[in-house]
Amino acid sequence: MKKKANKPAAATVAPGLRLARGIRNNNPMNIRYRKNVRWQGQIYDSMRTDREFVEFQRIEYGVRAAIRLLTTYYYKHQLHTVTDIVQRWAPAADGNDTVAYARQVRNELGSEMLVPTRRTLFLVLKAMCWVESRYVLSDFVFDIAYAQCGCIDQWPPKTNL
Repeated sequence: MKKKANKPAAATVAPGLRLARGIRNNNPMNIRYRKNVRWQGQIYDSMRTDREFVEFQRIEYGVRAAIRLLTTYYYKHQLHTVTDIVQRWAPAADGNDTVAYARQVRNELGSEMLVPTRRTLFLVLKAMCWVESRYVLSDFVFDIAYAQCGCIDQWPPKTNL
């Protein structure tokens, strides 16, 4: 008699429950889709199923896009506090509780002020991924995304993002 092979589970959630949208889209920061923006690793428009948020091939690409956006916020838009970043990322006008959101990020970071270091960027992203998608950002995924941005020992990278 042949032994049946065990099939791996399709997802690690209880039956009847769905993964968070940001996880399904490999976009743990819930970056909104914009027709004129094309991210590295973004799913082709013809393959998209989510019309509101970007879908990425792998989670590392979603984190990479978030690194690029936070870098733009910090340097181009001069947003140097947790509150400033959160108010732009998840505005109250969209129904977000920016006070609770910023508190979560501050608690992870241990400060309101952002210092442009790799560690700061990791802690901010880790907290924001949790608030946005209940995704626990690992060092491993962050390191891959960070390296894809050209960041090795510094934030921001020397190269133009």
